[in-house]
Amino acid sequence: MRVWNRKRIGLAYSKSVFGPWIRPDRPLLEPHPGKWDGTATTNPSAAILPDGTTYMIYKSRSGDGATLQLGITRAPHPLGPYERLSDDPIFQFENPDFHVEDPFLWHADGRFHVIMKDDFKNDSGGITGEWGAGIYATSQDCLNWTIADPPKAYSRTVLWDDGTTTVQPNLERPNLLIQDGVPTHLFCATGEGPKPWHFRHTWAMCFPLR
Repeated sequence: MRVWNRKRIGLAYSKSVFGPWIRPDRPLLEPHPGKWDGTATTNPSAAILPDGTTYMIYKSRSGDGATLQLGITRAPHPLGPYERLSDDPIFQFENPDFHVEDPFLWHADGRFHVIMKDDFKNDSGGITGEWGAGIYATSQDCLNWTIADPPKAYSRTVLWDDGTTTVQPNLERPNLLIQDGVPTHLFCATGEGPKPWHFRHTWAMCFPLR
């Protein structure tokens, strides 16, 4: 837990993907002592608007074993400085066993969009009813979110191009490839194994979107 709580969000930038890369000495966002995000700052995803304004979603929790939650920050430029838009997490559920994590944030059609992992605990059923499935939600201001109805964006049941299906033990860190403003492919980290976190090998999986 001491190591986990030291996680921070960093940034490297360059004029070319081939480098050289510049890495600032300080994290983009430090924990907020005494608040819900007083431990690590991790799992970031950023939506950069045309004027450079950057909204960044992140994960944290108040202490060891506490519920994982998500917050929102904003900066005038991807390099920062980042300010929290609220002292409260953006998704708050009455059931403490409802966890969400691994958010992917983007902006299109005048709205913010997010997909995130339904990481519920103790067989509570979560938002989608399927552990590890994806949740889709939208917002006008990145603070007040509406979860889709139905909420499930994707499932751990995978249809392969040869017509077979598998139930993946995990689908982690969803990311979208967005072309001309339209999501065209979903990428997730996954693996082969008997149950979550017990892998024989792992890979990044690509799902073409219809």
